[in-house]
Amino acid sequence: MQQPEDNIDKVKDRLKAYQASSYEKDIAAAIEGATKLIGDRVAENRALPVDQMKRLAIVLDIDETSLSNWKNIEANNFGLIPGGTCPLTARTACGFNAWIDMATAPAIAPTLQLFNFAKSGDVAVFFISGRRKSQREATILNLDRAKFEGWKALTLRDDNDHADSIIPFKSGQRAEL
Repeated sequence: MQQPEDNIDKVKDRLKAYQASSYEKDIAAAIEGATKLIGDRVAENRALPVDQMKRLAIVLDIDETSLSNWKNIEANNFGLIPGGTCPLTARTACGFNAWIDMATAPAIAPTLQLFNFAKSGDVAVFFISGRRKSQREATILNLDRAKFEGWKALTLRDDNDHADSIIPFKSGQRAEL
């Protein structure tokens, strides 16, 4: 039987190194293409007669797209712990729901730049997230604290939605927009 090259701790170490060195750079590279596309669409739209202009919009996710949950991820040693408190102390679990309620997740800088660029071109920004409706106030507070200001709408899933995948919810919400 072939032995795996790495154990889980080595994989976690590589993930930590990637997050510290390249994660935000890779996001910035992806955002660069989106920024160009938005800029092109805004320019095309502004070249149209006023009565033919379209209402432009983008949809952003929240967790690990707009807001970073790295402190929660690291505190939980890459595991998902939904319940419990979140003291953010070494070797102590950080419940994800409590983390959301703290409303302290920092912005992912390239996404915030994209958000502001879109708004400057009169592009409406919508957030669709797998977060629960009961987390709405904390999510709004966190978006405000992270300087995501002036978005159009925030769509969260029902508290009783326990589907195995969030994809149908998010895809359905995007289609409605």
